[in-house]
Amino acid sequence: MLIVASACQPQRGNTTRETSVLTPSDTAAHLYRAQQSGNEERFRLVLRDEASYFNLMTKLRSVVGQGRAVDFTRSEVIAVSFGPIGGVGPMISIDSVIDTPGERRIVVRRIWLASGCTSGAMVTNPIDIVVVPASPPTTTIRWDERESTRADCGDPP
Repeated sequence: MLIVASACQPQRGNTTRETSVLTPSDTAAHLYRAQQSGNEERFRLVLRDEASYFNLMTKLRSVVGQGRAVDFTRSEVIAVSFGPIGGVGPMISIDSVIDTPGERRIVVRRIWLASGCTSGAMVTNPIDIVVVPASPPTTTIRWDERESTRADCGDPP
C-alpha cells in the first residue's frame, strides 16, 4: 500500500510543466488536411505572420482556396507535408502540440496503409495545417516524428 501511494506522488524537484495546446481530437484547429495537396515538397513549418501564411496558401490555392483567416497576434500556423509519395493511402497528421517552458514539441505522425490493402497507382501529396495559440518567438521548436499503420483499409481519417 505504501509503495502504491509513494508511486503516485510527484517527483520532488521535477517542476517541468507541460501544456497541450493541440490534441488529436481538436478538429477545429485543422485549417486543411488532405491526401492530394498538389504540393511537391516535404516540409515542417511554423508560420508566425500573415505574409508567410499567405505565401503557403498561394502555393496551395488550387486545392485550398484562400484559406481561413488567422489572427497572428494570438495564433500561429503549423504546416507539415509528407512530400510526393506513390500510392493512395499514406497520410500525415499533426497529432499534438505540447509546450514546456522554452520549448514547443510538435508531434507529427506519418500514417501508412495496413498490410494487404490495395492502393491506387498515383502520386499523392499528403498535408496537414493547424492553427494553435502563439508561442514566444524565442521558443525552441522540436519536431517529434512518429509512424503508424492504419488498422484497416477504409478511408483515411
